[in-house]
Order: sequence, then structure tokens, then C-alpha cells
Amino acid sequence: MDWLKKHYEKLIFGLFLAGLLVWCVLLYSNLSTTDKHLETLGKSMDAISNKNKPIPALKADVFQGPAALQDPNSEWKVLGDNKTGTLFDPCSFVRCKNLTSCQYLLPYEYKTCPYCKTNQGKLEDPKKVGQDSDNDGITDVDEAKYPFLDANNPDDAWLDEDKDGFSNREEILAGTNPADPKSFPNLSAKLRFEREVTGSLPVVFTKLTKDGADQKNWVFAFDIRSRGAKVTKFGRLGEKVGDYRILAVSVKEQKTFDQKTQSEVIKDTSEVTVQREGDEPAVLELGKRAEAKTIRLQLLFIKNGADPKSLEVKQVKVGEEFPLELKDLNRKENYVVKSYDASTSQVIVQQVLDKGLGPEIKVRAYNPVNDLKPKPKPLVDPAGMPFPEGVPPTP
Repeated sequence: MDWLKKHYEKLIFGLFLAGLLVWCVLLYSNLSTTDKHLETLGKSMDAISNKNKPIPALKADVFQGPAALQDPNSEWKVLGDNKTGTLFDPCSFVRCKNLTSCQYLLPYEYKTCPYCKTNQGKLEDPKKVGQDSDNDGITDVDEAKYPFLDANNPDDAWLDEDKDGFSNREEILAGTNPADPKSFPNLSAKLRFEREVTGSLPVVFTKLTKDGADQKNWVFAFDIRSRGAKVTKFGRLGEKVGDYRILAVSVKEQKTFDQKTQSEVIKDTSEVTVQREGDEPAVLELGKRAEAKTIRLQLLFIKNGADPKSLEVKQVKVGEEFPLELKDLNRKENYVVKSYDASTSQVIVQQVLDKGLGPEIKVRAYNPVNDLKPKPKPLVDPAGMPFPEGVPPTP
């Protein structure tokens, strides 16, 4: 025991050297095995490559990378700077038409796939594909097809050349002819989904005016909200205020303590029952909001994108039928909401036809930037101040 106390440091050092020696032996053994494996693999690859002959150099007609860099039809962006390096990025790509066995991404201007030799067919000039010089939602390629459209004039997209109720932009996006008054899309092309309506009802019972004992003569006042604006409307039993019909009234009073007067007062807590078509009846207490029991979808019917005041708001639920109408053109179509996916905000509608329902139509999400004509920017002087009435002074 005394010997271990005197020489334990030497014993530990000896064990360390023994472990190091074992590790070196194992490392040498693994390296030898790896060398033999690489040598065997190299020989097998030589045999597979070209029967032990050198692999021929890559031909320029197979790999067209250098040619693509020098092609004047290609647009290249240089990302980065001289300090951090550069990265060439082509303007656009297209997937090879050989979807069965290739599917490689190719520069748009390639006529033949360098991998599978598949002909890519005739393509538009890559400089023009998708280009929209005036940012009016119509590509330059489409604007060049019609003499009344100008790729540098954004206002022509909102005009209705053939007077069929649809703007030039709406017709081109829908695939109809903006120059033919007999060619136009369905009215659903003007329909947009804005939001899901939940929470409290947009109607509040605010006042009850009693005119005698007969409830039919009583007048009810309501505040109705629509797109941020509040409108006060009046009605009697059986009449409609906005989208709600007044069904019944229950006169109630409640004693309460008024903090201001420090006295007991009688508070009017009367209730009125209203119902929106297709919904369950709702009971509104005087001065209080009521929670909506039915989820509704707020759709916008954009009659004229150049006039924001033409927006018509429609709040509907799944399964409900609703009309779309352009009175000036005597056109009216009925639709029904088939489904609503809250996770993707996707609304599906179908047109109601004489023989049943039409095909499913996906309602586009409302985007005021794209769906409404942008307001003109005010003219400013060199100092950045707007001119009086937006018009610069004449020299």
C-alpha cells in the first residue's frame, strides 16, 4: 500500500502511454484498410468509366455554360462586390419539357436540354416574358397585341374599350378579348374575398321610442357598421334595418346604483330580437353588442376598379346564395358559396344556372394595390413641396 502511494504518479503515466500505443496501432490499421479500399474503388471506376481508357473532355456542344454567359439575349445580375466575391444569377429559368426522366432547370433561352437533348420548342424573347413596363398588371407582350393599349401608359388598363362592363385588364387576366363586346368573363371575375367576419354583430340596438301601447307603432333605432363607417337606421316591428329584420321586443327595466348621483335609478334593459336571412335570430340588449353565432365571409364586388366607391360589400355564409349585378348593362348572375377553408383563406363559389350549378370558381383575395386604380402622385417642386392644387405654375 505504501508502494502505491509513492509511485501512483508513475503508474498513471504508464497506463496513459499504454493507451496511446493502442490508439496508434488502431489508427494505423484503419489507414491501411482505407488505402486498400480506395485503391480497389479507383480500379473499379477506371473499368466502368471507359474500359480503362481516359475519359474524353467535356464537349462544348453538350455543356453550354460559356455560351450562355456570352449570349446577348441573356440578362445576368452580379450579386456582391469585389470584396465579398460575385455570383452570377440568370434572369429566368425553365424546367426541361422532358418531365419523365429529366426535369432539370435550364436557362430560359436554351433551345435544347444539354442533359437529355430534348427540344424545348419555341419560346418568347426572355427579355419580354412577364415584363410590365408601366406596372398596370398587363404584360408588354399582351399590350402589344392591341392598338389601344400602350406598354408605357398605366391608365389604359382601367378603361373599357369594348364597353362590356369589364376593364381591359380584367378581360386580359380572364382570357377574354378586350376588343370584342361579345367576349367577356362572368361577373365572378369582379368578386374578391376580403375577410372572415366574426366577433360581435355589426348592429347595435340604441334607442326605443314608444308611441302608445301598440308595439307596432314603436320605433327602434340601430347603429349599423359597414367597412368602418357607422350609420343610424330606424324601423318598426316586421321591417328591415340593413340586413336585419325586427322580429320582436321585450320591455325590461332594472334597478341599479348610479355612481354620479349616488342614488338608485331605473335602467332600461329592453331587448329586441332581429334576424338576418339565413342566420339564427339574435337578441340585442339596449346599448350592448351581441356576439355573432354564424361565421360570415365578407366578399367585395368591384364593379369598377377605377372608382373605389363602386365597391359593393356582401357578407355571406357557406351554402348561401347571393346575386351579382351590373344594372347599367342589365347583367345579373346568382352564385352560391360552396366552401371556405380558413387555413388558406380560400373561398369557392359556383354560379347558379337553370340546369343546376356551374363549375367551381376560386375567389381571389382582395388586394387594393392590384384591384383598384392607384391614385395619381401629387406634383412637387424641386424643394419637395406640392404645387397649389397639384398643378405646377406656368412659366
